[in-house]
Amino acid sequence: MPNRWFAGVVGFFLPPLAFLYLSRGRWALFYLLVVVLVTLLDNALLARGYPAGVGLLVALAGAVHAFRVAGKAPAWAPRRWFNRWWGALAIPLVLVGVLLLVRGFVVDYFSIPSASMSPTLEPGDHVLISKLGADQPQRGEVFVLIPPRQPDTLFIERVIGLPGDRLRFSDKQWVINGTPVATDKQGGQRYRETLGGHSYTVLYLADWSPGREVDVTVPQGHYFMVGDNRDNANDSRYWGMVPARNMVGRMVGHW
Repeated sequence: MPNRWFAGVVGFFLPPLAFLYLSRGRWALFYLLVVVLVTLLDNALLARGYPAGVGLLVALAGAVHAFRVAGKAPAWAPRRWFNRWWGALAIPLVLVGVLLLVRGFVVDYFSIPSASMSPTLEPGDHVLISKLGADQPQRGEVFVLIPPRQPDTLFIERVIGLPGDRLRFSDKQWVINGTPVATDKQGGQRYRETLGGHSYTVLYLADWSPGREVDVTVPQGHYFMVGDNRDNANDSRYWGMVPARNMVGRMVGHW
């Protein structure tokens, strides 16, 4: 017979796992879907400055429900490995290990902390990044990176210059290796750039800023990174080139 208190505690922290432990597959699937939806809802509320607590209600409901179901389970029911306490605990440990491996070497997500990439990415947006092929950035791609001399910080910027590129920037126009980057005025403070097959909108919010003049050659093994919010971005124009080893992963989606 399943332990009621164990089921209740697991039901509070991981409701789907509690019902897997109780051999209630449909309830386990139901709570899995609920937990995913509630997590997204709470994150959306927090991002907009609203209080979030729906997840706590689901946790309490899962704990009470699992406790009651465990008390009604027949003592003679066959017990498989995931119906044992050690089996139930092994599942999240394995999942956490797999998740850490995936986030470390395959994909990860990143929350946008500032307006440096506006209007492409706004504060509070979430970005999915791929770490596969992160050692081969291309012009125009958006990358998460570790800025020089700031090992505990993650930035997200656009790749403008590759190793060996000669970059010049003035009057809102990039010139790479003597070729101007296609730039079209959209109206107001917005301009449309097309670089490396990527087309995106950039902002110029001030009449002038220190980052409006650039004339550099990118050294080998480094990249020149710039935010789309050209007058409100802390990027390679101010702290220099990014070593290849500091390029974390390319953006493959955002929401």
